[in-house]
Amino acid sequence: MLSSLKAPATETRGRKNSGGVEFHAVSKTFPDGTRALHDISIHCPAGEATVFVGPSGCGKTTALRMINKMILPTGGSVTVNGTDVASMATTELRRQIGYVIQNAGLFPHKRVIDNVALIPRLLGEAKSPARERAAELLKLVGLPAELGRKYPHQLSGGQQQRVGVARALAADPPILLMDEPFSAVDPIVRRDLQYHLKSLQAELKKTIIMVTHDLDEAVFLADQVVVFRPGGIAQVDTPDRILTTPADSYVEGFTKGNAGIKWLSLLPTAGLTLEAASSEPGSSTQVSANWILQNDANGRPQSWIPAGSAASNAAGPIPVRSPFVHGTDMLNAALNSAVLSPSGKAIATDPQGHTRGVVDSREIHLAVMTAKGRIDE
Repeated sequence: MLSSLKAPATETRGRKNSGGVEFHAVSKTFPDGTRALHDISIHCPAGEATVFVGPSGCGKTTALRMINKMILPTGGSVTVNGTDVASMATTELRRQIGYVIQNAGLFPHKRVIDNVALIPRLLGEAKSPARERAAELLKLVGLPAELGRKYPHQLSGGQQQRVGVARALAADPPILLMDEPFSAVDPIVRRDLQYHLKSLQAELKKTIIMVTHDLDEAVFLADQVVVFRPGGIAQVDTPDRILTTPADSYVEGFTKGNAGIKWLSLLPTAGLTLEAASSEPGSSTQVSANWILQNDANGRPQSWIPAGSAASNAAGPIPVRSPFVHGTDMLNAALNSAVLSPSGKAIATDPQGHTRGVVDSREIHLAVMTAKGRIDE
């Protein structure tokens, strides 16, 4: 029904993957005596997304900035594809690395197209091909071409962050560093940006190393999660093992509360069995003895119409809330849809929002138990 979430142990993954970014017994003490990091070792595999997560002041941003030599370690070494960054010319190193920060960091006096084209231009590319490349990247991150003519202040916060990602990709770097890239936007835009980054990564296979304080974001985006504690590392593992097998009480405390719900965000909905529901515009489907699902004029789920015994107790149609995209959204979205549905059935749509079918809450429960059984194997 659902693919296994079982992943090899961290150490095995580290040996099998060549290249990427590695921290070898790295420490950092600042001139004022503040010890930011002590003897940390991490392997961030090539072509995968590694997310550093932890409370403020635990050293995760310090570690990130060591990769492109913005901060130098006082002990140990950081390597990129096996080469110590300390031995590399800073310019040459940073040509291999894209960097995305909070609030995008765009130049306000340059048009969007020129913000994206800036890095290729600095690397010697002619203006016309650099702009052509920039236009392609704006499309890649989901922005219409006409936004290239605007200035950053004319864009929304989410659009600015997309431009920041496009600019980081402009020189086609194998490594992408992201420092709290989505923390300054509202939750709805943030989720949209996370989905888009996940989609981009599936296509581009960059070595992404990202810093966040948001465990939900880390679990959703990461192939590997690194949980930082002040000055060091508590656990390096796959998202499912961070949630289901915390290394110690610190990690358990960091993940507790709704770790089970977070774990559902790792389970795909593609394997759920859909019950039939009409996708025709304006049509309706009786999905249970007491409830009818009504589509709008575009074939999207619109409302629940009470029938049978429910009709006598209802004031009228109930608007549909939170349908999930079948095969794209994760099981937590399906469960949320079922909980909010008066029929107890989640509504599944296609990526354009058209009705595809419904899923009984018992089917969702079976999917959870199936996945849990496979993890316990």
